[in-house]
Amino acid sequence: MNSRTDRGVTTKPTPDLPIDTDTISDTIREVQALGSGPLDLEAMTALHEMLRGHVALLLPPARSDADSLWRGDTAWYQRAARLDGIIREAEQPLSHEPFAALVHVQLLARDCGWLLERHVGANTITRPCWQQQAQASTPERKN
Repeated sequence: MNSRTDRGVTTKPTPDLPIDTDTISDTIREVQALGSGPLDLEAMTALHEMLRGHVALLLPPARSDADSLWRGDTAWYQRAARLDGIIREAEQPLSHEPFAALVHVQLLARDCGWLLERHVGANTITRPCWQQQAQASTPERKN
């Protein structure tokens, strides 16, 4: 399998590294809380690097999922375009201006959240909809 490196973001599959969804969610929540106080460029720099690492872990499975779609379908095009946009966003260096850095980190956190939703959704075992409907329509017995 070919790996693609786009100026710092590697999309090479990393099967040995587990994806810690709790840590990624915590990082996203930290970014969401950034704008409520004074803008700390050092904190944003650390969060930026963590988010780039999270994107590097989440991107290969998302790319693989997109590649499984039929390439002539609009769903494939939309997914591939979104993934390419995430790569471009992750490649951007962090600005030295606090507000610009905040916006960049927030956009990267939003992209990371989108990737995380797809990862969790792809790895969640769900029952077929007909089983869920049957269970919902069955009245509960009382003794």
